[in-house]
Amino acid sequence: MSLPEKLPALRFIGLGLTEAGIEHNGRSILDLAEFLYACFEADSEDRCLLSVLNTDNLPFNGDAVRSHVCSCDFTQEASRAQEFEAWLAKRVCFHNTMVDRITSHREGCPDVPRAEPLPAKALVIEDLQGVLPVQFSSVPGVLVRSQPGQLAVDIALKLRIANAIHTAMVYAMALGGLFRTDACVGHADVLPYLEQLFERDIVCCCAELQVPRLTVTPIFSEWMSRLQHRHFGLECFFVCQNATQKMGIRLLPSVRATIGAGEVPSDFMVFALAVMLRFLTPIGDQPRVGENPLVFVGRLDPFETHGSGWKAQVGSPQTPAEDWSYVPGLYVRPSSKTYEFKDGDGIVPLLLRPLGRPGGCSTTAAASIASEVLSRLEGFDPRGVPEHAQLASRVATMLRRLLSGESSLQVLADLKPQQPLLLEERHLEEAVKQEVEAAEAVDVHTHLFPAGHGESLMEYGIDAMLTYHYLLAEYLATSRESPEAFYALPGSIQAERVWEGLFVNSSPLSEQCRGVLTTLQALGLREQVAARDLAAIRRWYAGQDAEMFNEKMMRLARLRYVVTSHDPFDPMQLVGCLEPPPCPPRYRSALALDKLLEGDWASVCHSLESSGKPTTLRGVYALVHDCVRTMNPVYLTGSTPDGFVYSKGPRAMPEEMWDENLQNSYCNALPLPSAEQVLDAVVLPICRELCLPLNLRMGTRRSVQPALRLAGDGVGPAPLESLGHLCEANPAVKFLFTVLSRSDQHE
Repeated sequence: MSLPEKLPALRFIGLGLTEAGIEHNGRSILDLAEFLYACFEADSEDRCLLSVLNTDNLPFNGDAVRSHVCSCDFTQEASRAQEFEAWLAKRVCFHNTMVDRITSHREGCPDVPRAEPLPAKALVIEDLQGVLPVQFSSVPGVLVRSQPGQLAVDIALKLRIANAIHTAMVYAMALGGLFRTDACVGHADVLPYLEQLFERDIVCCCAELQVPRLTVTPIFSEWMSRLQHRHFGLECFFVCQNATQKMGIRLLPSVRATIGAGEVPSDFMVFALAVMLRFLTPIGDQPRVGENPLVFVGRLDPFETHGSGWKAQVGSPQTPAEDWSYVPGLYVRPSSKTYEFKDGDGIVPLLLRPLGRPGGCSTTAAASIASEVLSRLEGFDPRGVPEHAQLASRVATMLRRLLSGESSLQVLADLKPQQPLLLEERHLEEAVKQEVEAAEAVDVHTHLFPAGHGESLMEYGIDAMLTYHYLLAEYLATSRESPEAFYALPGSIQAERVWEGLFVNSSPLSEQCRGVLTTLQALGLREQVAARDLAAIRRWYAGQDAEMFNEKMMRLARLRYVVTSHDPFDPMQLVGCLEPPPCPPRYRSALALDKLLEGDWASVCHSLESSGKPTTLRGVYALVHDCVRTMNPVYLTGSTPDGFVYSKGPRAMPEEMWDENLQNSYCNALPLPSAEQVLDAVVLPICRELCLPLNLRMGTRRSVQPALRLAGDGVGPAPLESLGHLCEANPAVKFLFTVLSRSDQHE
């Protein structure tokens, strides 16, 4: 407890408390109260506010921790109790959090976790007071919610989508001998069943929670992907614990939302509820006595051939032959086809117990007991709501099948979850829109480098965004300042001029301006944009970690990866082409040969000399070949020069051109290789040899306004018959073409 005096910059206190640990006078709560009291006694006005962050999933855990800290015996008995409580209210923020990360351990090594992919919402933190540093929002998987109600929606979506589909599948799998969740991958019906349940029932939460379908679908898609990941599997019986509670908070909200939307809960939702009641139905007359809570014994399904031709095999990793404990004191016994379970106060299994006796599952008994059990769930009233009564009757009918000898997975197969999901016309537009929005994209042509290439190539920050050449072209088109005077200014001053000219003194309506605003708003800088506060935006960027920021931007843009153009004829990029630094997995490379195709021989010769190659076409071939070998690019790329033509028919380059000194020819205005000759001599042979595609952009007009530099380029029509000639002459090469002029798009 002496640490607070030794840590004057202490800002964060982390907790790893589960719901069981967040209780009145719990040991961890008392320890936290004592530690905070030591912080209180060591506090001074210049110390930072303290943030208490819990990493478990009790909803609104920060509020609960605060309440228990304030009411615990240590706080109440402290010598300065009133001052301490006032200090807690003023100087400590107990953040509500939501955690969405399950890491199972390596088999036989409980201390060694298996690594699953990072969820999009690994940690969501509520920060209504704005006390967290801005760097938190750039950490991959971390979201900071600054508005009331946002975290509540996150929690509801997690419970109703991710947790709900996990809950919906594990009971049938556990009863049917699929004892690990990753066994869903090998069964033909389980994953289609979850898709049907989502599309027919769970999506109805959108209207109730007032969230668009586009928000909901990515959560489902991510969870389905995680379920199938090799490092995600959990024991089904472990997940099956507290079934009644999970039914009430994970599945019943979707039932109410479906009915509220005027729809009827699907047979798949009926199955999900019925199989949970089947799991909770004990056999025998007595629970295991002398235990609190009560321990019941249930009956597994017969391990026979199930739906879709799948057969459980006792002794396989999914169906071990020997008895085993899934939590301390509770066993699964495949040898006797039984399992032990607890469920809250035990009332629901006690109510269901008559149905587990031989001959006890009559139609009348099943209907009566199912209705009684479901009525215990908050918000479900089969006596007062006709739709609830109809659902209870359907659940009872299916429960009776499950208790009368039919295996759970066979009943599921009979529902035909693999049948196509036919949308009604009124849902079609929404479904198409959400599928498009949820899809990941690949940006096949960028000039954005990862952090490892240095800040100048990475083009990080608001100043780099504002001085992008499209924005410069727009600014200089209306500014009274000459291009020469503007380009003589430092980059930061250029950015300020563009900000004032296009975003403060004008309405930012152009595509390039709207791109800046969209980016800043996606980063949570809406208030700074509204205030036109460039200094605040700069401070925000200065507080970010560049590499983490890149990953965050990829996630926000839903980019699977980007292809960055590397120019070996640019002095800043040549070293990276020959000795590439490590790149994050979302970055891939293309080798850009624009200067070579466009005849910028000064730059080409400079790179040849810098790399120790002769200034000849042979040297060019060797340099490009070396870069391809080291970079492993996705393709070669380049812009064709204005007026480029690739003629039809055989071509042969004079042998002497291979060894002509390009530097000498350039300096003395002698003939130099054309773009067509460069393609035939260098680019296309390398493409054929190394099986690389060639991406050409046609229609570039360089230096239409030379004073504007890169911002002065334009586009125009290109002779597109050259495309056919290229393809005809090079059938072994894959081509990608981009025509830049709008007039060429139709042709």
